[in-house]
Amino acid sequence: MSASTGGLNLGIHCGDDPAAAQENRQRVAEAIGMPVSWLKQVHGIRVLDLDDAEARAHLPATVMPGHHPESPSADMPFDGAPAGATDEAPGVVSGANIHPLEPEADAQITTLPGIALAVQVADCLPVLLADTQGRVIGAAHAGWRGLAGGVLEATVQAMREKVPDADLVAWLGPCIGPTAFEVGDDVRDAFLTAGSGTAFQPGRTPGKWLANLPLLARLRLQALGITTIHTAGHCTYSEPEHFWSYRRSTPCGRMAGLIWLTADRFPPPTGTLRHHAG
Repeated sequence: MSASTGGLNLGIHCGDDPAAAQENRQRVAEAIGMPVSWLKQVHGIRVLDLDDAEARAHLPATVMPGHHPESPSADMPFDGAPAGATDEAPGVVSGANIHPLEPEADAQITTLPGIALAVQVADCLPVLLADTQGRVIGAAHAGWRGLAGGVLEATVQAMREKVPDADLVAWLGPCIGPTAFEVGDDVRDAFLTAGSGTAFQPGRTPGKWLANLPLLARLRLQALGITTIHTAGHCTYSEPEHFWSYRRSTPCGRMAGLIWLTADRFPPPTGTLRHHAG
């Protein structure tokens, strides 16, 4: 399947007509009734804090909460780009560090309702995180480079800095499955020091390994004290009728994992009106 064949492609720079991808993004925003924050993903570990007013500036003024988005972005190919190292130290990105229209990060967090956090994927793992009391949410783009680099650790740390007593739960979306994701010794070696050897099984040829991305993420999350972890259990590579897969066909489109807070996430006091986002 190519990017030009449809399928609600959300990737602006992946071989599809950018105008068509932009229209698809608008459809998503209209379907959920709120703007969507898109990232320029580089397989790194930076976290965008959308509580910061400057960080929210990449959303045009006409698409702030209560309106619809038309913000362009880009997604880098799965396992086909450098790890995103720059001269700046990794960590939470404030408004001063980001491009005004394409914030470069691989995760984002917020405590604010009415803005959907998006991570684009086409084999990589989308990880969505939420406090059980609805006080903070996060979304992370977790390919093997990001997982090895610590994107989940950086995201969880940023969320806990916002809400120190956050009781976090996680959802692991569709990604390339453990029977399809064959990697070399370099990828396996990047995880062995973290005790993740169980996530690798011998591959089809010597020196190759089958990597289990969801298990790698689960082990990292459990080490962070997150034990309630839900897994979609779908393989993007093996289910062409449902998912884009960069390894199966290149170029290809992008899907997205989305998470958001609503203004009425807390029960209102007796006798008060319930407010709604959007």
